Amino acid sequence: MPNLFSPNFKYTYWNHVFSAPLNLTSVKSANSHPLLTWDCLDPDIEEFEIWKYVTSANGYEYLTTTSNKNYEDVTEIMITGPLVANERNIKYKVRAIDYGAHVSNYSNEVTVRVEGPTMEKTNNGLETLFTYSLAQNYPNPFNPSTKISYFLKDDAFTTLKIFDVLGNEVKVLVNEFMPAGNYEISFNASELSSGMYIYKIQAGKFMAFKKMILTK
Repeated sequence: MPNLFSPNFKYTYWNHVFSAPLNLTSVKSANSHPLLTWDCLDPDIEEFEIWKYVTSANGYEYLTTTSNKNYEDVTEIMITGPLVANERNIKYKVRAIDYGAHVSNYSNEVTVRVEGPTMEKTNNGLETLFTYSLAQNYPNPFNPSTKISYFLKDDAFTTLKIFDVLGNEVKVLVNEFMPAGNYEISFNASELSSGMYIYKIQAGKFMAFKKMILTK
């Protein structure tokens, strides 16, 4: 297939000169999330596919499709400052699709530092998490339900609780001994009023908390 990202490439499509140089120009923090922006000079583009690379075990995976020339990945918390212990690198790339369903080659890729546990290689070659972590709830803000993910390095008695901004406990989501592994739990806040809340996890000696916003 011709390289649609060559700056001078053009071809005739239904009596239309179609040219699609596409360059993933930047990634910056927006509301603490990675915000991707790109250039595409051709007006015949219908939509763009976003692809994301998290681990070598899975490689690049399809993330979503958008008609915009930007995309905010609200599932990740971007790090722009000094190195921190609990961070990892992910990558993004984009490709264009025109109204005739022609698909371009991929753009250049960009690397982003985000919050999250680092990875290690296992004997079977897969990458796995090897530390405790608490992810940002998604969606956030939310109404009335959201999901909270966390990872336990070791077996541990675990609690996951919701507090209001005054420190009052309003909900207990987890209160039991749990094996090591990845977990995701849904939180329905239909009985709570709009505002900011804190969710806190404690597993053995590990403790972390994050803010979330309920909007009704």
